[in-house]
Amino acid sequence: MAQAKCSEIIVQTLKNCKVKYIFGTPGTTEMPILSSLIKKAPSIKYITTYLDGLAIGMADGYARSSGKVGIANLHATQGTLAAVGFIRAALRDQSPVVIISGLPSHSYELVEPTHFIYGLTDILRRVTKWAWQVNSPDQTAHALERAIKIALTPPYGPTFLGIPQDLLVESSEFNSYPLHKCNNLNTCADSDKIQIVATTLLKSKNPIIFAGQKIPRSKAQKELTVLAEILAIPVISEAPDRGPQVYGVNMPSDHPLNAGYYTNRDETIKSFIDNADTIIEIGCKATYKRVVDEIKPKHRIIEITDDPMQCGNYHPITLGLTGDIKINLDKLNSILRQQVKKYTKEIEKRREAITNRINSKKIEYKKELDKIKLTGSKTTPMQLVKAMNEAFTDNTIFVDESQTFSWYFKQHFKFTLKNIVYGTGASHLGWGPPFAAGASVFHKNNKVVCLVSDASFLLSVQTLMTIAKYKLPVLIFITNNKGFTSLKIEAQSYGNFGNSQLKHLNLDINKLSYEKIANGMGIKSLTIDKPKDLTSIIKKAYNIRGPVLIDIQMDDSNNVWKDGWFKAPAK
Repeated sequence: MAQAKCSEIIVQTLKNCKVKYIFGTPGTTEMPILSSLIKKAPSIKYITTYLDGLAIGMADGYARSSGKVGIANLHATQGTLAAVGFIRAALRDQSPVVIISGLPSHSYELVEPTHFIYGLTDILRRVTKWAWQVNSPDQTAHALERAIKIALTPPYGPTFLGIPQDLLVESSEFNSYPLHKCNNLNTCADSDKIQIVATTLLKSKNPIIFAGQKIPRSKAQKELTVLAEILAIPVISEAPDRGPQVYGVNMPSDHPLNAGYYTNRDETIKSFIDNADTIIEIGCKATYKRVVDEIKPKHRIIEITDDPMQCGNYHPITLGLTGDIKINLDKLNSILRQQVKKYTKEIEKRREAITNRINSKKIEYKKELDKIKLTGSKTTPMQLVKAMNEAFTDNTIFVDESQTFSWYFKQHFKFTLKNIVYGTGASHLGWGPPFAAGASVFHKNNKVVCLVSDASFLLSVQTLMTIAKYKLPVLIFITNNKGFTSLKIEAQSYGNFGNSQLKHLNLDINKLSYEKIANGMGIKSLTIDKPKDLTSIIKKAYNIRGPVLIDIQMDDSNNVWKDGWFKAPAK
C-alpha cells in the first residue's frame, strides 16, 4: 500500500469526503497541511480568516446553511483557545463543524514551550461533541473520518482533531475507512406512542403549539402547519424577547393560526398559554423558566424532539416523541386525519375563536406600524423595521445578531416561508458577521443580510477583511445605537445606575466611523443619518454586487427601546 505523509492523508481524506472549503487561520504548525492542499487537492478552497474564532464562525455558517460539514483549521494552542467561545456556540446550536488543529511537536513537549498547554484535547471535550488527539500517522484517516461522521450524526455538533506538528510530516500507509455518516437517521417514535399523542390532542380543549428552532432545520414547516390546521391550534414560535435567538421562520407571518414569536408583553400569547390545557413543544430549546415563566405544572406537556437528551429537560412532560421531527409530525398528522371527524364541531368552534383573536392582534400591530412615519433626525427601531418591510424581498436571507433591535424584527417584520433566518442560542457576541460570511459561501448567488448591533460588530470586525478578500455577497447592517443599549437597560432596571455610571458602555467616543473602517478594507459603505433615506438606501445597498456595509444611526435614548425579557432580581 502506498505511503503518504500525515498531512497528505488529511487532505486526501477531506477530498474523499467531498469537502469543498476549509476555513482557517493557519500558523507555522499547520504549514504541512497547506502545502499538501496545494499539491494534492487544489479543488478544495482554503478561505483565510484573520482570527481563529472567525474560522469557526464561518465554518458554522457554511455548515448550517448547506447541511454539509464545515471544516475549520486552527493554529495550535493559542488559536484553538482563542476560538473556544465560537466552538461553544457551534455546540449550543448543534452545528456539524470539524476542527483540525496543529499541536506542538512531541520533540519539545517536555520543555513546555511558551505556546504549549497540557491537555488541550481534554479541554476541547468540554465544548465539543467529540475530541481526539492523533498519536500516530496511521490513525489519521480513521480519526478524521470518524470526526466527520460524528459531527454529521444527529444531534449534530462540533468535533475536534488535534495533530502534533512532527506527525504532520511523518509517513504512513493510507488506511481509509468507509465514512458511514448518519446525516438522516429516519427514525420515528413507536406507532403506539404517536397514537396516544393523537388521542390526547383530539380530546384537549385548548391545545397550543410552541414551535422551536429545530423545525426549519428539519424542514418540517409544512408538517407543523398541517398539524395546526387539522386541530385549529395557535402556533407560538420560541424566541426570547431580546437577543438573536430566532432560528428560522416556522410559519408565514400572515397565517391565521400564527400567533407570532414569543414575548412576555403580548397579551394574546400570554392568554393562549394561561388558558391552555395541553402544550405541544416541537423542536424547542428555549422554553425554560427564565425565558417562558408562564408554563406551569398545571399544563399537560407533549414534547416532540430529535434529541433524547433534550426530552423533558425543561419541564416535566406527559408524553414525549423522539426521532426525526418531520417524520414524527407526518405520522401524527396521518393518524389525526383519520380520527378527527367526530371532533369537527369543537375544533371549528375553537378555530373561529383563535383566528379572531390572532387577527385582532395583527390588526393592532398593523395600525401601530402604519402610524410610523419615516421622519425625524434619528432612526427609531419601529422606523427601521417599517423600512425593511418596504425594502427587502420575500426571499431575503437574514442572519440576526441585532440584539435589542431583534425584538422589533421578530415582532413586526412580515416573514414568508421563502425567508431564511439564522440565529444563535449561544448569546456569543460577534457571532453574526463570520456566520453570515460562511453562509454566503453557500448562498453565493444571493445577498446575505447580517443584522448586527454596533457592539457585536466590533467583536468580529476582522471578518470584513475576509469578506472583502473573497468578495462575499454580504450586507452588513449595523443597528448603531452607540453601544450596549441592552446592557444599559438591564443595568438601569436594577435602579442603581444612572447615565453617568454607564458612560463606559458608550461607543460614540471620537466619532467612531464604521463607514471609514469598511472603506479602508475595500468594502462599499453607506451611512443612514435620516429616517427618510432608510428605504432607498437599503434597496440600493441590497442590489449592489459584492459586499456592502450600512451604518444606521439609531436613536440612542433608552426610552425608545423596549426593556426585553430581563427581570431584575428581587431586592
